[in-house]
Amino acid sequence: LAQGFETFVELPWDRTRRDWTPATEVNRVFLRWLARNRSQRFVAYLHYMEPHDPYTPPAAWRPSPPPALAPDLVAGWVRDLANRVNWHGADLLPPPAVDYLRALYDGEIRAWDAALHTLLAGLAAAGVRDSTVVVVTADHGEEFQEHGRLTHGSQLYDESIHVPLVFAGPGIAAAERADVAQGIDLFPTLAALLGLEVPPGLPGRDLLATRVDTPAISETARGIAPG
Repeated sequence: LAQGFETFVELPWDRTRRDWTPATEVNRVFLRWLARNRSQRFVAYLHYMEPHDPYTPPAAWRPSPPPALAPDLVAGWVRDLANRVNWHGADLLPPPAVDYLRALYDGEIRAWDAALHTLLAGLAAAGVRDSTVVVVTADHGEEFQEHGRLTHGSQLYDESIHVPLVFAGPGIAAAERADVAQGIDLFPTLAALLGLEVPPGLPGRDLLATRVDTPAISETARGIAPG
């Protein structure tokens, strides 16, 4: 991930909390960098870990757990159970437990929404929001036993592969699209938008110049299947 960047900051997994660095800290590190470099043309890649397991939203968005739920699941730590369910045929969770985990995940979405507002406000305060292209996307969704599994990486249903993709900024007209896009489309789209040369033979397409569905490939942790 660091390839090609002049500055690369890796915020570590917190072993004590058993959790990722929160979006508030990602914003703080980036906006501190931006304050020193706002006169320069820049590209920044901010990798947020909300929403993602473990599901640990702020207390204001944390629901009450159902009775008799295992402590790890109450805390939002679902990875160990997901491995047993997904790969070893463990019993599925009852609906109240699934509803609780989904509510925790929704709380993380709300927390990230608030962090996005802070980021955009920070761009505005630095005087660069109107001249900055902002792209929001994700690498996967999350499963809550819709097809018998938890978390992500083991199946190719819509709950895992249908993710957000938003481009906003100068030169981009407001519109909503329904054609199929892939992660490999980001580079050619941004390169064309910024007037950069795209290497010949590069996979992917310029999404702002084309509206035709093309074959898509999605990959699980245990193989490749057509999407």
